[in-house]
Amino acid sequence: MNAIFKALYYGVFVKSNRYLQLQLDDMLFVFLIAKRELPFLLAKLLKSGFLFILFKSIDKHLAFSQIHDIIYLALTVTQNKIISRRITEMRRYQKVLCIFLATVLMLAGFSGCTGQDDADTPATQASEQTSPPATNDEADNVVETMNPEDIRIFVEHFSNTIEVAMQWRYGAMRAGEELGIHVSVNGAEDATAERNIAIIEQAIAQGYHGIASIALVSDAYAPVYNRATELGIPVMTYHMDAPESMRVAYFGPNQESYARAAARFMAGELGMEGQVITLQGTPSDTETLKVDMFVDELTSYAPDIEVVVRINDTLDPAGSFERISAALTAHPDAVGFFSATSRGGSDVVTVTESMGITPVSVVTMDLISYNVELLREGRITGIVDQGALTSGYLAVMALFEQLTQGELTNFHLGANYLPDVIVTLETLPQFEDQLEAVSEMMQ
Repeated sequence: MNAIFKALYYGVFVKSNRYLQLQLDDMLFVFLIAKRELPFLLAKLLKSGFLFILFKSIDKHLAFSQIHDIIYLALTVTQNKIISRRITEMRRYQKVLCIFLATVLMLAGFSGCTGQDDADTPATQASEQTSPPATNDEADNVVETMNPEDIRIFVEHFSNTIEVAMQWRYGAMRAGEELGIHVSVNGAEDATAERNIAIIEQAIAQGYHGIASIALVSDAYAPVYNRATELGIPVMTYHMDAPESMRVAYFGPNQESYARAAARFMAGELGMEGQVITLQGTPSDTETLKVDMFVDELTSYAPDIEVVVRINDTLDPAGSFERISAALTAHPDAVGFFSATSRGGSDVVTVTESMGITPVSVVTMDLISYNVELLREGRITGIVDQGALTSGYLAVMALFEQLTQGELTNFHLGANYLPDVIVTLETLPQFEDQLEAVSEMMQ
């Protein structure tokens, strides 16, 4: 089976597409190391875009892209179960290892009490005499690890007022409870980069051992991440990344990938033609990237769809309503709306209903309570699930590994992307467990 897979891998897929080569390299590793997790392998294949590229090449892109999304959504559920099982197994193995080491140390203690003192043996004395002292360079290479009970982790979660931030908080705190470590979570009341950077600097000064943070503006956050790292405080980013910084790893959505998935989804709902308006909460790097990729995918995938307005400041509700109203007054035929923020879909519904306009497609971010209610009522058509409950959880888990083992063993250095999922009314029941967790958190 391995030979067949390798032949297909090198002979068919790899030569035509460098992006697929990188994706399939990862898939081959997963296949050879964990053959029993075939659903995870299939999910990686679908996510690589190979099937979608194949479907487009035979000019049946719309129907096949829908099949692609449906299959991938089903496999995502399986993948999440695998991730959960891996984390459970990791903790089980850690407990077994601790018991084993404790037993070995106890037996060694008994041996020391009843037998000859090893420190006085000639062999030990010779070893002590001939072993050179560690040089400064060697000392720098020694990885210092911590006892779990001593660990204090700080999680910056962007804002203390928005619901999606409460999901990040919930995931981070749940990880802390499972690991038995101290986790503090805080964010700025005004949700600005400047204030959140100041909060991170305060956490550094307070002596936290690890930091997880949302890089709202990557260039602005990189210096504080680098300063923490230079002081020996590992940094994990989640939800929004700063790849040029010294952070250890990122946990969250692939902004480019799910923006393109949202564009294909909307194109199907619009029948491959019409006018579209996009919304950003702030002109941040991440939100700008989402909209750029959304527009780029629409341009190539559905050239008869035109993005007529890009609104880039909807953080203030009153200002958001005003800008959406102005855009619709100038372009009353707009029927599609894509929001790069969680509240954008709700703002679109408020304005369009007040103007007597019925959109065909409204896609917004985050599987949170008011978006779910709008989806159930048929007032929006899709929600991009960015995995808010998962990303904060995994960031804390990774910090724990880094602090206790000196390296990441269950995660990748660099980007650890979550699956792309567009939740519709038909697929909403598959997320009941997550919605229940959100409801309990908000009570």
